[in-house]
Parts: sequence; C-alpha cells; structure tokens
Amino acid sequence: MMKKIKKDLILLKNLIIENDPIGIIDGGAPDDEYDSTILQVLSKINKINKEDQIADIIKELFTRDFGRDYVNGILCKKIAHEFLIKRTE
Repeated sequence: MMKKIKKDLILLKNLIIENDPIGIIDGGAPDDEYDSTILQVLSKINKINKEDQIADIIKELFTRDFGRDYVNGILCKKIAHEFLIKRTE
C-alpha cells in the first residue's frame, strides 16, 4: 500500500511540475513549491477514478492555496487525465 501511495505521489508531483498549473515553476520557483498542496490533492483523490472529479479537486486546492486568478483549469484537467492513464500502467 505504501509503495502505491509513494508511486502516486511521485507521479502526481512530476505531472504538476511539468504542467505547472499556476505558472510559477517556469518563473523560477523551487520544485517543492507545490509539495503541501500536492499531498492534500493526493489524499483526496486516492480512491477516485473519474477525471473530472480529480481535475476539480486539483483546481479547488490550488485555488485555495494560490488564488483563483492563477489556476489554469485546462492544465488541471490535463494533469488529471495523465494521472489516471499513468496510474494504471
């Protein structure tokens, strides 16, 4: 169980850093800038297998932590889509 959680955490973190839904990593923020939000996202999506629900949770938590003007909803959907595909590989 812990191996799966760790694998999901690494996958989610990589997808979020790669897609940067707030746009601050490309601006020079450290790769750990999103870590606390990523942990919260993972705890909420652990047993969810619906892309729209995962995207909504990502957007909700990033909006709460960083402000709604900065969250790219399209990237949240992309992250959710890729997460579900790669999670089952």
